Amino acid sequence: HYSRAMASWGALLALTGFHYSGVTKTMAFAPLDGTYFWSNGYAWGDCTFKAGKNTIKVSLQVKHHELELSNFVLKEFGQYRFDTVLRIKENEKREFSVRRRGVK
Repeated sequence: HYSRAMASWGALLALTGFHYSGVTKTMAFAPLDGTYFWSNGYAWGDCTFKAGKNTIKVSLQVKHHELELSNFVLKEFGQYRFDTVLRIKENEKREFSVRRRGVK
């Protein structure tokens, strides 16, 4: 039964491109419009993306526990590096924009 549950989790990862590294405190997604569930083993929540011309607006909400981030990556689009480790607590939301690589 465990493998069946993990197979469906794999589909979620494949569709959203989600990845989290606790070592580097980096979260990554594919740059797709919409709202997507995420879970890193310690916390979970959702992330909403809204594409503009050269930026994607990100709304990251923690629904359980606490999330620490140093870097947020939209694969093959760009990344947002936080000046200090960002701590988002339960029921908090942070919003920021990721600029397309190579665009000023």
